Amino acid sequence: EIPRAVSLNSIQFNLSRTLGPALAGVVMAQHGALACFGANAFSFVPFFLSVFWIYPTQGFKTNIPEPNAAKPLTAVKEVFYQEGVRSQLLATFITTLFCSPIITFCPVLIKEVFEGQIGEFGHASTAFGLGGFSGAILAFFLARKIKARTPGLFGLLMGATVLAVAQNRSLNLLLIFMMLAGVFLTMANTSANSNLQLKAGNQTRGKSASLFQLAFLGGMALGSLM
Repeated sequence: EIPRAVSLNSIQFNLSRTLGPALAGVVMAQHGALACFGANAFSFVPFFLSVFWIYPTQGFKTNIPEPNAAKPLTAVKEVFYQEGVRSQLLATFITTLFCSPIITFCPVLIKEVFEGQIGEFGHASTAFGLGGFSGAILAFFLARKIKARTPGLFGLLMGATVLAVAQNRSLNLLLIFMMLAGVFLTMANTSANSNLQLKAGNQTRGKSASLFQLAFLGGMALGSLM
């Protein structure tokens, strides 16, 4: 069930990323920025309540040892050098490193290349979000067919899409490419995360998930900076 659970997590992430800015625009237009930030702060209350609700009242009971709990670097090496784990982490890092600038430079493309305004940028952002949502649904239904090479394959497709965007001069085609980019990036990262969770044992599954987030967010931050 792990691949489908990861896909469901990706579905809710992309759905909130698509709906969130739209709701924020409505709140900001009607009530101002202060109300928008206040609503954002309030949105964390259900999250904290859900954590409180699912936390065991008697604490956690587990027979899983933590041999390297006092040595973080040793624990990282233990996970990183597991068979198949390193390739999935590297695929995630490289994909986000070289492909995340398509998100960073989207406003520049809209303004400088297509001479558009905020409306065109909103359409491009929505197209990317819908692509990510569609990719997460696709990953859910193809969960049992995910292979070790799946993240690399969709990473290459994502790279080809970035190159296509760089050469494109049609606004309509840009929307299509942004949607494809959302599909490919989500499929690459979701399949890599699924593979990591499947390969990791009970002792290292949490650490694998943490390293995946580090590769994903770190690659995105470094790629945008570059």
